[in-house]
Amino acid sequence: MNKIYYVISLTLFLFITLSSAAQTNYSEQITVRDSINKQNNDLVVNLDVILDKLQIKSDHMIVLTPVIRSQDQLKSKELPKIVITGNRKNQSLRRSLLISKKDVFNGEPYSIVNRKNKTTQTVNYSTSVPAEDWMKNGSLILQENVSGCAFCELVNSENLLMSPILKETFIPRYKTNFISPDVEKIKARNEVSELYLSFKVGHWVIDMPFGNNTNEIKKFDDLYNTVLNNNDLTITSINIVGFASPEGSFDFNMKLSERRAKATADFLEKRHNISHNLVLVDWKGEDWDGLIKALETADIDSKEKVLEIIRTVNIHDGRESEIMKLEGGNVYRQLLNEVFPSLRRISCTINYQVASFDVEKAKKAFISNPKLLSLNEIYLMANSYPKGSAESENIYLKAVQIFPDNPLTAVNAAGIEIEHGNIEKAMQIIEKVKNDPIAWNNLGIIMAENKRYDEARDYFMKASQNGVSEATDNLSQINKFLDE
Repeated sequence: MNKIYYVISLTLFLFITLSSAAQTNYSEQITVRDSINKQNNDLVVNLDVILDKLQIKSDHMIVLTPVIRSQDQLKSKELPKIVITGNRKNQSLRRSLLISKKDVFNGEPYSIVNRKNKTTQTVNYSTSVPAEDWMKNGSLILQENVSGCAFCELVNSENLLMSPILKETFIPRYKTNFISPDVEKIKARNEVSELYLSFKVGHWVIDMPFGNNTNEIKKFDDLYNTVLNNNDLTITSINIVGFASPEGSFDFNMKLSERRAKATADFLEKRHNISHNLVLVDWKGEDWDGLIKALETADIDSKEKVLEIIRTVNIHDGRESEIMKLEGGNVYRQLLNEVFPSLRRISCTINYQVASFDVEKAKKAFISNPKLLSLNEIYLMANSYPKGSAESENIYLKAVQIFPDNPLTAVNAAGIEIEHGNIEKAMQIIEKVKNDPIAWNNLGIIMAENKRYDEARDYFMKASQNGVSEATDNLSQINKFLDE
C-alpha cells in the first residue's frame, strides 16, 4: 500500500510541476519582430516586442534578454534587458528598487513595463553595440526568465530570433586581363615631309632661290640625314608623290603633278646621292581630298556649298565650274588665294626599318623617340620595373599615345585604371575599342562597377566564350554576387 501511494504522489508532483511550468512559459504569447543592421562600426538591434496576447500573472515577472552569440558558441554579448511585470509584481519591484537600490538585473534594464492584460502594448526596443568580427555569422537569442514572488525562478528558456545576424557580404573580386603583344619581327616605320615648293607657272624645274624653296628642301634634308645617320635605322624606300591644286584642266594638272614629282625625285637623288632603286615616284593630279580636309578648318564663305558640290558633282562633269559660280566667283577667288596653295605640294615619305632594342636601350629610346619601339619592347621595358610600380604603369598608359590605333594598348591601360578604381577614366580609354572582343572582359568589370550588372554579365559571357579565363572567373563572381 505504501509503494502505491508513493508512485501516485510522485506522479501527482510531476504533473503539478510540469503544469506550473507550462503555465508560466510566456514565450508563445509574445511576438517579436526583429531587424539588425550595421551603421558605421556599430551593430544596431531593433526589436518590436508585441505583448497584445500576453496574459501575465499578477505576481510574475518576465525578463527578456537579447543575446548576441558567436557561431562557435564561445562568445556572447548580453544586451539591455526588457522587464515585464504583473500588477502586484510591479508594485513590489518598485518598492524593492527604492529600498535596496541594488543592481537587481545586472545592469540597467532597457525598460520596465507593467503589463496591462487584454490591452495593446508594444515595447519598441533599439540599442547598439560596437560590431566585432566574432559577431559575423552569429545569432541573436532572446532569453526568457520568468520569476514569481520573492524572485523565485520559474522558467528559464531561450528562443532563436535571427541567424546569421551579420552575414558576411560576398564581395566579388574581378580580374582584369592583360594582353601580351606579338613580337614585331620587322619594325617598319616612316617619316613624312610635305614640301611646298614654288614653281614658275607651268614649269617643274626646281629653282632653289625661287620662292621659299631653300627652306622647303631643307625640311627634307634634315629629315633624311636624321634617319640616315641613326645606326639603328635602315632606309628601305622613299616615296615621292606629287599633288596639284584644282584650277586649270584635269589632264594638265595630272601631267604637271607627274613632272614636278619626277623632277623633285631626280633633284633629291642627286643632292643626297640616293640610289634610284630606293625612290618610288607617284602623282595624283588635283588634290580634292586635300581640299576637303583643308575646308574643315578654313574660314571660307559658303564652304558647306563647296563641300556639297564636291560630294555631288563629278570632276569631269564641271565640278570646278560649279564652284566658280558661287557668289559671283568670290568663293572661288578666296579658295584660289587662301586654300589652293597648300594643295600644290610634294609629299616625301622615308620608309625605314628599326633594329631590335634590349630593355636598357628601349628605356633611352622611350625618352628620345618612342616611335622606334615596338609594343612588345615597350611592355618588356614596363615589366622590368616592379609590378604595380608608378614607372611600370606610366609606361602602359603612355603606350596608348604611342600606339593610338592598337586596341591592345587601350585594353591594358584601362585595366590599370580599373585596378586603381578609376572606372570613369578606364571607360574613356576603352570606349573607342568597345566592339573589339579583346576589350569585353575589362568592359564587363566597368559595367559591374557601375552597377550595370546585366551588361556586365553579357560581356563576361562573350569574353569567356572567346577563351578569356579571367572572364570565366568574373562570370562566376558576378553570378554568385547577384544570387546572394
